[in-house]
Amino acid sequence: MGACLHQNGCYFKLWAPHAQSVHIIGDFNNWEANNPLQMDEYGIWQGNIIKGKEGQEYRYLLKKGKEEFSRLDPYSTEVTNSMGNSIICHSLPPIDPFDPPPLHQAVIYELHVGTFSKSTKSGPGTFMDVIAKLDYLKELGINIIKVMPVHEFAGSFSWGYNPSHLFAVETSYGGRLQFRKMIEESHNRGIAVILDVVYNHWGPTDLDLWRFDGWYEGEGGGIFFYNDDRGETPWGHTRPDYGREEVRKFIFDNVMFWINEIGVDGLRWDGTALIRNCKGEEHLKDQDLADGWSLMKWANEESRKVKPKVILIAEDVRGNGTLTLKTEDGGAGFDAQWNSTFVEHIKPSLVDDDQWHLEKIIEALEFRYNHNAFDRIVFSESHDAVAIEDQRLPEEASPGEADSWIAKKKSALGAVLTFTAPGIPMVFQGQEFLKAGAFNEKDFLNWVKLEERKGIYKLFQDLISLRLNKENETLGLSGQHIEILHADAETRVIAYKRWADEAIENPVLIIINFNGKTHEEYILPLPQEGKWVTIFNSDSQIYDQAFGNAGPTELIAHQEEEQKYSAKLMIPAYSAIILRKD
Repeated sequence: MGACLHQNGCYFKLWAPHAQSVHIIGDFNNWEANNPLQMDEYGIWQGNIIKGKEGQEYRYLLKKGKEEFSRLDPYSTEVTNSMGNSIICHSLPPIDPFDPPPLHQAVIYELHVGTFSKSTKSGPGTFMDVIAKLDYLKELGINIIKVMPVHEFAGSFSWGYNPSHLFAVETSYGGRLQFRKMIEESHNRGIAVILDVVYNHWGPTDLDLWRFDGWYEGEGGGIFFYNDDRGETPWGHTRPDYGREEVRKFIFDNVMFWINEIGVDGLRWDGTALIRNCKGEEHLKDQDLADGWSLMKWANEESRKVKPKVILIAEDVRGNGTLTLKTEDGGAGFDAQWNSTFVEHIKPSLVDDDQWHLEKIIEALEFRYNHNAFDRIVFSESHDAVAIEDQRLPEEASPGEADSWIAKKKSALGAVLTFTAPGIPMVFQGQEFLKAGAFNEKDFLNWVKLEERKGIYKLFQDLISLRLNKENETLGLSGQHIEILHADAETRVIAYKRWADEAIENPVLIIINFNGKTHEEYILPLPQEGKWVTIFNSDSQIYDQAFGNAGPTELIAHQEEEQKYSAKLMIPAYSAIILRKD
């Protein structure tokens, strides 16, 4: 489908079953309607333009009765802008092979191209700006970048969740060639790239797909959308018709485009709950969409056939473990899904002492889908968790004072929970140097703050190093297992051990004090006898000179009774200590 260059010009194919005539107009014919396309029995219009060349702009001119519609090509991989013209272009050659990290060794960094790194004052950041920061991300320890949507959207500033043209890469970011370059440069540094894709709704503005060939029913959007109550979403009547063969193929082709031609290492499907079910808001009808389920299964199965190590992530937020079951077991075939309850459970306890809740923190640590820790992605900040009515963690902990002692302390605890909980940890851009405020599409990162908060960056870097077992001491953090050893609601101290099947005798011990007071001589149960050595202390002054630098350098487990051990230690206020077995 779309425009295909060949030796004798450019061949065009367009699905528009209700149009009575279709002409191709563009630079090759002075935008005159003198090149009609012919329709086959399936409603596909096609024809060849001998003068069609790479770089030329074009549109389709559709007529239905007395109505006339000028449309961009739904399969355009380049456009001048969301309301401009389609551009004829060659497909990109295959990208060099690259293996992303296995999920148990993955550390994800979520970024928004437009605000991550900005080189000009007039527009958003670009893919080239991201490339300039890739060495920084590698130094931090990141091995996967999760890029917020880059489908062409209305205007130049957006979160990206309002796609106008699914195959075109946002022009204000630099287009598909720069995106491919960003992926290649990421691979050169050992970093995989996962792309956010939006198939639960389209638009709602600058949307040429809307009533594309003039046909629609009721308030519906025509051939690409459900035209009954299934079309209703929180963003208008814009849910794609997952039951219509041509629409299913359109979405499937888009999945294949990102994986094959652009070369991403994985996809994060936005709002899968609205693909498998109609209900998204209280006023919407709760209606299961079997066609949505089957679409996700089909796309995921075929994605693995063309790229066996592809990483497929769902953002469902409804806790449905079926999404991450294999398709042969009745699931949707995703590798993992966002565990939004993790941040929902830990954030209140971090930002407000009066909301501290022991049971919710324990649930956040222990929760898993399908008995697999790596079915979930955990985070203390994400684009959704720190936007609109919400704020970033340091802002909520200490409004207007991200440099305060308490903001740094509590942000550090959020990072410790994220990197020591079973699951795949994720960082949101700027979190590693205490970005404050709420995220929006013009909330540019202030990289000057990185220099001012180098200690917090070092804290994140050290936690990532521990999570990835770079010193061969903390394999347990990338294992499946967790055991809560101690949880006291009054003292607000939690201790737990983490271990992997292949290193069961070498667990990692995490001790967290959520109390604003230091515990001078705290008696804590330990899982094994012998010496435990501190390998991380969030109270260390290497992270901030205002910290107390208190806490043990090692613990000796004393036997209380048969196979029960304990130690006495100081636990600084709002601090976490990580120890390994010596």
